[in-house]
Amino acid sequence: MAINYLNNVDLNRNELQNAQLIKAQVENQPNNTAAGTGLEGQLYYDTTLDVLKVWSNGSWSSVGGGVESIDLLPSTYVSLVDTGTAAIPELTASLSAIDGTAVAATRFLSKDNTWDVVAFPASDNYGGWTLDADGNGTPAYITSGMTADFVGGLKITTDSDSFGTLNIKHDLQTQTDTTTTVSPAYGASFTVVDSVTRDTTGHATGLNVKTVTLPAAPSDATITLTGGTGLADLGGSFGLNQASNQTITFNVGAGAGILSNANDVAIKYSGTGNIIDAAADGTVIATADKILYEDATDSIVKEIAVSSLASLINTTYTLPTSAGTAVTGYTVADINLTPGGALGGGGRVTIAGKDSNIAITETIGTNGIVKIALTDDVTIGDTLTVQQDVQVNNDLNVVGGGSFGGNVGVSGDLTVESDAFFNGSNFEISPSTAIDFGANKITNVADPTASDDAATKNYVDSSNAGQLIYQGGYNASTNVPNLDTATNIAIKRGFTYTVTVDGLFFTEQVRVGDLLVANVDIPANSGTNALGNWTTVQNNIDLASEASIGIGNVVPGASNTITAPYTNGTATLDVVNSTALQKGAVIVAGTNPISVAYAAGKATVSIANSAATQKGAVIVSGGTGVAVSYSAGTATVASTLAGINVPLNELATGVTRTVASGVTTFAVNTSTILNTVARNVKAEVIADVSGATVYPSIYRGTGVEVGVMYVEFTGTVANAVYSVLLQPVRVAAGFPG
Repeated sequence: MAINYLNNVDLNRNELQNAQLIKAQVENQPNNTAAGTGLEGQLYYDTTLDVLKVWSNGSWSSVGGGVESIDLLPSTYVSLVDTGTAAIPELTASLSAIDGTAVAATRFLSKDNTWDVVAFPASDNYGGWTLDADGNGTPAYITSGMTADFVGGLKITTDSDSFGTLNIKHDLQTQTDTTTTVSPAYGASFTVVDSVTRDTTGHATGLNVKTVTLPAAPSDATITLTGGTGLADLGGSFGLNQASNQTITFNVGAGAGILSNANDVAIKYSGTGNIIDAAADGTVIATADKILYEDATDSIVKEIAVSSLASLINTTYTLPTSAGTAVTGYTVADINLTPGGALGGGGRVTIAGKDSNIAITETIGTNGIVKIALTDDVTIGDTLTVQQDVQVNNDLNVVGGGSFGGNVGVSGDLTVESDAFFNGSNFEISPSTAIDFGANKITNVADPTASDDAATKNYVDSSNAGQLIYQGGYNASTNVPNLDTATNIAIKRGFTYTVTVDGLFFTEQVRVGDLLVANVDIPANSGTNALGNWTTVQNNIDLASEASIGIGNVVPGASNTITAPYTNGTATLDVVNSTALQKGAVIVAGTNPISVAYAAGKATVSIANSAATQKGAVIVSGGTGVAVSYSAGTATVASTLAGINVPLNELATGVTRTVASGVTTFAVNTSTILNTVARNVKAEVIADVSGATVYPSIYRGTGVEVGVMYVEFTGTVANAVYSVLLQPVRVAAGFPG
């Protein structure tokens, strides 16, 4: 146990040799000035910089991990910048390179961390290039470092961008058109631009000018208007002076049912106020009333009596007068259509229902009824889709596909010859009804949850995994069935056989009543079948006894000296190590002054006698102030000077407690407690709870306080936390007490 110091330890500037500092607290000072001049190797903790410092070579310096200053020295290619604080510096490294221009000998850092000069092909090594304007002007030779300036000319502007693109643009031209007004007289001539010729770039290359001569002044004209049939005004003649641009305006008013257009007057057939709207309202149409129609023979609009139109389109509908025209495989009923006029439609409508699905019945006569219903047995030859519930009170046979969106109830037989999809919540079949799937599968079935749910193959396989599947007997003498050869039968995991005749199973002896269980699936003729693929369960082994080998169980004894843990059916016996409270295995080893000798499994332990240079056995005898007593080989040494355990509690007799300046001091009056001065008393302080010895500062009074011992703790210490063990000692002869 570590020594518990409860006060400062002053080494008086001496060395602490051969020590290991684990949780030592050194002197705290705010800076080197406060610490003063130290001794070589002296330590103090700088509370300002939070670092441990040591006096070395005449000055204080940080110990391990404290960095006081860092010199930032940039290299050829990397510069360092401190972006942190003095206490926590943060160094940021960046390349010191700046923009420049590469030349032929410029080196670049390659990915293999070498400085390389770029090698250009011979075709790329040229000294300059020639600038020539299609032979116009004087060619210029452009060498390294020179700049070729492309300057725009007449109507041409040039510019470039940072990506090396040179743009040569034709300036935009604004066309300004002007107009003039002239009023030439009859017979006058004037010049106009007939056409403009342009080249492929849009520039005008020529104009074609044409002379236009106006006709001579016209003579007056006569305009005659004649009213047609049905117009109230029959018209007349009008004179028009064309030479003076005379204007005559004709206003045509449209009456009821008449449409006045820009160039004609017509009957209004559409919109509000058409010819029908313009007519007077009638009351009840009669057979003698007339309507307009166009005669197809001469395309002339004529009138006709309503009675003539009704006789043309009359048709009489009568219900069946018989069971209908026979249709093979169907029941039928007819509805006869009898025309009553030249335009009336006649014929017969036959309603047919397939014998196996739809039944047609009817009553004959003018007010007959046609009844359509499903037959008792319905056969769907193609896909049947039912969106709602369906209830079949007899057999249901689905030959094609069937899709049922609601609940399905079948009280008879259900036969599905193709696919049937049941998307509703229920599919009900009467308990006595058989379901024949015709050697087909039921697919897309969920795993069961209720005890009476159908189970999927995956659920059954998972549930039976690892279970025994009994297959019958096995003749180990003749290997029937064939289980232990390269031509074995197909075997599934869990297959179990009972040995009916003794023999060898592979190389293991098995007897009647033993069980053989397959641990894995073994394909037929696998060639890999082996005894390790099987578990053999012996049936004819008796319980073990001291004289007979048999079935037994190994358990540890009551003393727990021997353990017997099991793994995969095997018990491993082991002897526990001996402890102070546990019997067990012990290896006795000798070390000076004890020696151990072994013979026939027996260890003999002996101890050497003690001597001046030899530790060993001694006999302790009493002396002055010391008494020794023996019992059962144990010597008890006791001081004849009685000691005492005094609690450090100000409530105890002879003890006072003071707390000042961060120090707790207990004053123990040895004169009162032991009737002796403090310097004749040894003291040891222990913790009341653990009993461990602790090390506060202990000093003894002088003068009038010669009978007082002081126990001093750093910090505030409560009463009854520690006790002091006081042991008086004798004073040597000739010395004052």
